[in-house]
Order: sequence, then structure tokens, then C-alpha cells
Amino acid sequence: MTGLELYSHSLLDDQLWYVAHPVHPTDDEVTDGFRRLQGYVGGSPGERELREIREEIIRANIANAKAWLAWLIRAFPTITFIAPWIAALDGGGDDDLVPEQRARGLRDCCRTIRRCSGMVHVGGRVSSGMTEEAKVAARVVDLTSLGRRPPALSSADPFRFAHAPSSEDSR
Repeated sequence: MTGLELYSHSLLDDQLWYVAHPVHPTDDEVTDGFRRLQGYVGGSPGERELREIREEIIRANIANAKAWLAWLIRAFPTITFIAPWIAALDGGGDDDLVPEQRARGLRDCCRTIRRCSGMVHVGGRVSSGMTEEAKVAARVVDLTSLGRRPPALSSADPFRFAHAPSSEDSR
């Protein structure tokens, strides 16, 4: 059970839930990215290389968030899920690495969450941004224990899923 089953079986079919996923890279993720890059270029990273590593991590996190959004929609078809921050960051002009834009994005997300029935945490960890957003949510369902990537759905029963944690899930 994830906790969302309770809401998907309720009489309220017009629920809107916000999906939260980590976006901003952790120091460990940047270090791992630098180690991979170092194997190709050697030396110490400059600001340009560090930005490229952070941008790569953000792109990967957005891709994971899209996979989670698709999984939630299939697993809980009576609930409407939204993640407007994906569009803002994925070609919408916002840059999570620019503090002013990140702050505005979090402000806009909190305004959105206040209008939702609740929010779902996914993606293997709860980030500082997700923690801030949770402060304004009516309800929070935390699915981060399921790992970085969404589990496979059983075709026989969409509320049953199998998950074999990968090495990425332990991050």
C-alpha cells in the first residue's frame, strides 16, 4: 500500500494532486558526476564543468519525474496528477541553478499546492524544496521509499507493483 489507494477509492473523483520530485543536485551527485567526467578530462573541474554536471543531473531528475508522473497516472486513474514545474524547467525558461529563478519556482509551486488535495513525494529522497512545499500541502503521501525510478505495475492489478531496487535507488 502506498497511501494513495485510500484517496483513489474515495467518492471524490475530482481530486488534484501535486507531484514533487528532487530537482536540484546534491553535493554527492555533483561529486559522482565529477568523478565520471574526470575519467575523460582529468584535473580539477572549473565553473563551466561544474555547471554542466549540475545541468546533466537536473535533466536526469526531470526525466525521472516524468516517468513517475506517468506511473502515478496509470496506477491511480481516478486521481489527476500535476507537476507544472516540469514544464517550467524543461524548456520553459526557468533555471534551477539560478537562485532567483529557483525561489520564484518554489513560490509558484507552493501556490499551486495550496489548491491541490495533496502532494506526492517521489524520486528516492525528499529534497529541501520538497520539504518547503510540504509545509503548505493539505496532505503528503511519501513514496520515496519505492526508489528513484517508479516500480513496474502489475497488469492484473494496478495497485500491486513489483520493485527490485537498483544501485541508483540507494542514492
